[in-house]
Amino acid sequence: MKTRVFPVPVDLKILRVAARRNFMPNHMNLSVALKTLEIPIFRVRDGRSGIPKECWINVGTDSENDIVLESDFVEPRHGSFAARSDGTEIAVYYQDHGSHYGSYVGSERISRASLIPPEHVNIGRVLTNNGPPLFEYELIVYWG
Repeated sequence: MKTRVFPVPVDLKILRVAARRNFMPNHMNLSVALKTLEIPIFRVRDGRSGIPKECWINVGTDSENDIVLESDFVEPRHGSFAARSDGTEIAVYYQDHGSHYGSYVGSERISRASLIPPEHVNIGRVLTNNGPPLFEYELIVYWG
């Protein structure tokens, strides 16, 4: 996997990870926002930016996770987002922890992916595959 890094925008304040659950009642797609976590971006005297060390956001059904999901198709410790910075560039990753049902960027199953926000990671069961697949959960990493 090639690491994709990007410059820290001057006005950057927060990196967010949001979880959204998709439903298909009566063949209509409905989404419910579940939780948004924030990683603050700090500024230091020399104008460089970064995050406090390396930040992790854990996702799964276990109550110890930062984002707790309810599904028979999501593992207790399904995956994690990580962000790290050297002060001028930030790298954001998603790591699947060997889950049976997998994690996907688009429709491609991944074990680890380098992300450039805004980007979606999909987990859980596939609700429909008429056209692009609609997964039970979307995890969205984006700038605030």
